[in-house]
Amino acid sequence: MVASRVRIAVTAVFLVGLCWTARASAATITAASCQLPAVQAAVNSANNGDTVTIPAGSCTWTSAVAWENKNISLIGAGIGQTVITGDFARMFAIYITNAAAGAFRVSGMTLAGTSNLTNEVFLIYSGGLAAIPSGRWRIDHIHFNYPAGQREGVHVQGVNYGVFDHNTIDWHSGLFMYVQSAMANECGGGGPDLSGAFALQSQLDLGTDKFVFMEDNHFIPHRFDNPLWVFDSTGGGARLVYRHNSGDATQIYNHWTRGCEMAGLVFEIYNNSFTNGGYDQQYPVRLEAGTGVMFSNYSNANGGAPFVYLDDRRAARTSGATAGSPLGECDGTHPFEGNADAAAPGWPCLGQIGRNPYVDKAGFSDTWAALKAGKRQGSAPFYMWNNGTQPTCATGGACTNVIAAWAVPATHIKKTPHPNGEVDYVEGAPMPGYTPYVYPHPLVSGSAAESGGSTSAPAPPTNVRVVGGL
Repeated sequence: MVASRVRIAVTAVFLVGLCWTARASAATITAASCQLPAVQAAVNSANNGDTVTIPAGSCTWTSAVAWENKNISLIGAGIGQTVITGDFARMFAIYITNAAAGAFRVSGMTLAGTSNLTNEVFLIYSGGLAAIPSGRWRIDHIHFNYPAGQREGVHVQGVNYGVFDHNTIDWHSGLFMYVQSAMANECGGGGPDLSGAFALQSQLDLGTDKFVFMEDNHFIPHRFDNPLWVFDSTGGGARLVYRHNSGDATQIYNHWTRGCEMAGLVFEIYNNSFTNGGYDQQYPVRLEAGTGVMFSNYSNANGGAPFVYLDDRRAARTSGATAGSPLGECDGTHPFEGNADAAAPGWPCLGQIGRNPYVDKAGFSDTWAALKAGKRQGSAPFYMWNNGTQPTCATGGACTNVIAAWAVPATHIKKTPHPNGEVDYVEGAPMPGYTPYVYPHPLVSGSAAESGGSTSAPAPPTNVRVVGGL
C-alpha cells in the first residue's frame, strides 16, 4: 500500500527560523502501517518541512529507519498507541552532512526491547561535517521501555544540538544519553587530530541554545547494583543542559580527558530531582572534566548526605591515566599544561575541572596545534549553589545549600586559590553574569516554528485539504 500524502494550505508567509526550509506548503505523509518498510518508504518520500505520521499499531523492526539531511518530523499516534519493538543494533539513524540540516523531530510512540543491543536506540551523526548544523533536533513524548538488557539510548556523534524532552525512560543497563563530539578526522574516527579539536573552537556560550538539552524527562531504573547513567560524555567532549528532570538512582557522569580525547566541556545542571529509589548511590553528579554551573537541585543520595564528585584522573595518575598516550599524565611535562602550582605538578591540566575550552585572549587558544605549541586554556571555575536535600530545592522553594564537592586530587581541584589566585570551583555563590536559557526550550514551547508543538504530545494536523497522493 502506498503512503497517502496530504498538503496543508499555507495562507500566510512567516519566518521559519533556524534551518527549517521555508516552503509554500508542507506535506503530511501517512505511512501505510507501523511496519518498517512502510515507515521507511514514507520517510524517503518526505521533503524538508514535511511530517511523516505512523499509525497506531504494534510492529517489530529488524533494522533502523534512516535518513540524511532531512528536516522532517516523524510522529506516532502516541505513547502506547504506536508501539515499535526491536532487539537489534538501532531503531533510528539520522545523518547530518549539511550545515543547513539537523532540524528533525521524532515524537509520540513507545519504543521497546528486552535483549542486549550492540549499539543504541537513536544515532544522530554529524561527525563528518566540519561545521555546527544550524538546525536543532527534538526527541519528545516517547516511552523508552527497556526494563531488561543493555544498550545505549541516544548516541550523539559530532557537534550537533537539540532537545530531548517529556520522555519516560524505563531502563535497565547502559548509558542513556551518550555524547561524543569527535569528528571523523580526529583520533576517535581514526584521524590524527585530538578528539575534540573541533569542539574546542566553541566559546563557553553559557545560557544559549548551543547545547544538547535534556528537560522534563522521568527515568525509572530496573537494575539496582549500579546507578542509572542518564548521561555520559567522552571522545571529544559534550555540551549539556540537564534541567527539570526526575528519576531514581540517576547519575550524570563525564569521563576524563585521556588518551587522545577531550571529555565533556560545558555543563548546566539545574532544577532536577535525583532520588534514591532502590539504589543509594553516593553522588548524583560526577564530572572528571569541564566547567559550568549546578544549582537548585534536590538529592537524597548517600543516606541523605549527597555530594558532587569532581576529579581528574590524569592529575591523580591513576585508573587508566595512560602515561604513554598522546596526552599522557598531567605531570608538568607537556606544553599544553602549566606549572603554576608547585604543590600540583602540571596544574592547570588540559581539560580539567574549571578550565575554559576556549578563551579569546592573548596567550590562549582553541586549536590543538596551538595547545601543542604551548598555548593553554584559561580559567573558568565550575559554580555550585542552592543544591540541597529538600525536595523544594528543585522547584524554587526553600533550600539549604548543603551539597558540596568532593574534589580529587585535592592539590589540583580546589575552591581555595592556587598561587596565581585562580580557583577551580566555587561553592555557595551564583556565577556572576549567568542567565539560564529560556525555559521551556523554544522547540518545546512552540516559539520556534520548526518545533511543531508544545509540552503536550503532538496532535494530528487540522485544516488540511487533499491535493494529491502517491
